[in-house]
Amino acid sequence: MQPTPQEPVEKPNFWRAHFASPKEIVGGLFWLTGFVMLCFALLQTYKEVRYKIDGATAEGLVTKLVTSDGEDGKTYNVEYRFDTPLGQVDGSCEVPLELWNTLQVNALVRVQYRAHDPSSSRLQDQQNYWRLIAIAAPLGALFFAIGTFMSR
Repeated sequence: MQPTPQEPVEKPNFWRAHFASPKEIVGGLFWLTGFVMLCFALLQTYKEVRYKIDGATAEGLVTKLVTSDGEDGKTYNVEYRFDTPLGQVDGSCEVPLELWNTLQVNALVRVQYRAHDPSSSRLQDQQNYWRLIAIAAPLGALFFAIGTFMSR
């Protein structure tokens, strides 16, 4: 009995598995964008919930008003000092121009801070990210789902 000739087996090519169709590439970009937006929304939600759970307020004193020019335009920052049960703490935060124009050095402001970490603070009712979270979370979930189905 003669042995049957075997057909040559092609070695697996690692790079062949990584070539994707344009549909898969666009799907991957949608997936990545959705993933980043969801991570951002989760992080901001975590921060806002921490302020709700662990937040405390105190009277603060404005120590300095600072403007700076950046790539995104001019930013307006307020530096302040406030007292906590753990001692005096210096803080700063970015504020909108309308609020920045109403503040003066040595003016009293309400400061919201985390009781267990007073170095994490902001002016009360400023930098509330709930609206941004409400936009980023569903949009991120939508992009994530579209990307998942497109890259199949």
